[in-house]
Amino acid sequence: MASRTINIPATTNLDADELTSGTVPFARLSTGTGSTQVAVGDHTHTAAAVGAAPATRTVGTGLGTSGTVNLDMAAVNDTTQWITATGALTFTTSNRAAGREVTLVIAAGGSSRTLAWPSWLAVGAALPTSVASGKTLVVTVTFMDTTDAAAIAASAVQP
Repeated sequence: MASRTINIPATTNLDADELTSGTVPFARLSTGTGSTQVAVGDHTHTAAAVGAAPATRTVGTGLGTSGTVNLDMAAVNDTTQWITATGALTFTTSNRAAGREVTLVIAAGGSSRTLAWPSWLAVGAALPTSVASGKTLVVTVTFMDTTDAAAIAASAVQP
């Protein structure tokens, strides 16, 4: 869109795409609770007040506890999966899609456990390749597209 100068005081019906910079005086804002108005005042919004269900996550325990563990992202999306490891774990994924996410809580139990991960992009620190006896590791992975290489993972281990 070509840039042009608009005389704001003389404009009564200004479209948002005509504003490229500047400030709109508060008095010119249409206030209220309608869909085309700006809400003002000392108030809060709750999920129930806007008609949305509160966010909840399911905790699952059905994944394998040793060997190759496939994370079927269609099935485990938006869940927290608890794994009490009984041996080494190698994670794979299937049904990846942008926006799918899972949190893994891996308890080592009475022995140190070896871990192998897909080619996820680790942020903050590299994903650990083992978890010590008696410790718990939490890993969250979010897929940005349909590949492991574009999955972002972050982890934290119990001190």
